[in-house]
Amino acid sequence: MKVGGITLMAVLLLALPALAGNVDPCAPDPSDTDGDGICAAIDNCSGTANASQLDGDQDGYGDVCDCDFSSTANGACDGGDFGAFVAVFGTGVPPTNCEFDLAPNGAVDGGDFGAFVAQFGGQPGPACGNAPGTPCPNGGGTPVPGVPCP
Repeated sequence: MKVGGITLMAVLLLALPALAGNVDPCAPDPSDTDGDGICAAIDNCSGTANASQLDGDQDGYGDVCDCDFSSTANGACDGGDFGAFVAVFGTGVPPTNCEFDLAPNGAVDGGDFGAFVAQFGGQPGPACGNAPGTPCPNGGGTPVPGVPCP
């Protein structure tokens, strides 16, 4: 009986910090490099904080780091994406255009344009599977689609 009581006490002592909400959810592997509470192994944008994991085009890259929009999906943020972005600039989201809300605030606006310019010429991500040491939960190298448009 005494061993069981000690084991229960140890479990409770280890659980108390988690109950208080001050434990890194990635522990013991503190791989949350962007500080959004999502471990890099499952984060759809491990270089930029995006706790919501929104993924409007369901390509596995979080909207905040994916300016390769579904209509032009070619693995790069380029002129085709700029044209698609300009076409929806000034609109609200949801239920459509979620993937263009790069600075998620419910509208395609100047904040999103700034994020687009910062990503222009690059590739989506990084996300699990394409960042070193971050395999995806499905065991492959393909990011798992995140949260769809609300």
